[in-house]
Amino acid sequence: MAERLGAAVAGAGGAGLTAGHVLASSYEVTPYEADGRLGGHARTRGLSGPGGQGLAVDSGFIVHDEPTHPPLLRSFREPGIGAQGAETSMSVGCDGCGLEHAGARLLQIGTGWGELALRAAARGARVTALPLSGEQAVLARERTAAAGLADRVEVQPRGHRDVGGRCDAVISVETIEAVGAEYRPSSFTALRRALAPGGRIAPRAITMGHREMLPSAATHTPLSTYVFPGGLIPSREAIAEHSAASGPATTADDGYGEHDAETLRRGRERFTAHRPVVTALGFAPVFPRMGEFHPACSEAGFRSRHLDVRQLLLTEGTHR
Repeated sequence: MAERLGAAVAGAGGAGLTAGHVLASSYEVTPYEADGRLGGHARTRGLSGPGGQGLAVDSGFIVHDEPTHPPLLRSFREPGIGAQGAETSMSVGCDGCGLEHAGARLLQIGTGWGELALRAAARGARVTALPLSGEQAVLARERTAAAGLADRVEVQPRGHRDVGGRCDAVISVETIEAVGAEYRPSSFTALRRALAPGGRIAPRAITMGHREMLPSAATHTPLSTYVFPGGLIPSREAIAEHSAASGPATTADDGYGEHDAETLRRGRERFTAHRPVVTALGFAPVFPRMGEFHPACSEAGFRSRHLDVRQLLLTEGTHR
């Protein structure tokens, strides 16, 4: 039997041990490590906690999941290395200088329970969700549980002006147009109060032109009567004004109203095609009529550019 070639691996940290494991099937592997232990920066340290109790604190690259780190998990499975769930953070503090950095916390506000919030939770962020109704709270909890992230997402069906604590990022979905002009300044003040230094606010809002917005505040349109009762669709200028007054400035502003127009068209056509099914459910005649009128009215607003959907980014100082 031919003698196998030798392979030297410099360093016995996570990368070196993985390389040695892969090479071992074809080579005689010799690891070289200057430290007196294996593992590199991944290790368990014994510390003394409050009251003198012992704490075992793991450091190193211990955050991983199947969607984002498949090669790493495969390298664990092949030699039979197990893993277990744990509370983790990326926080550090210095008692001497008072400097502290905490792991990300995300605040999700509004009618949509978005994929972005679930992705953030999957990557280790703490998410607080503020739906606008009890039904949306149920949906948020169901989606969170289905994704296996119930331990990282807290659902609180309450107003965003009542939220406490500081967040690294705030996502607001269709709430600015629902609060109305009277409460818009306090809404932006609440968003700013919930934002940690260097954090970001990402509101998504339906908007209209500024000249059209001013007289619409004194009228009663189908949108203000049936969709946003008590609310007012803002202009981009009004959003920028109230945001700047509370602190954060608009650093990105992208529109995609034409996409919503197409979505509304498809939804309206499907609803119309199934109108006999809706009628058979026993709803009053006004319901199917509104189910056609509202999407058609909104689609016309987006196609004529009287309305738009804006994705904004508001920042203050150097963001994370």
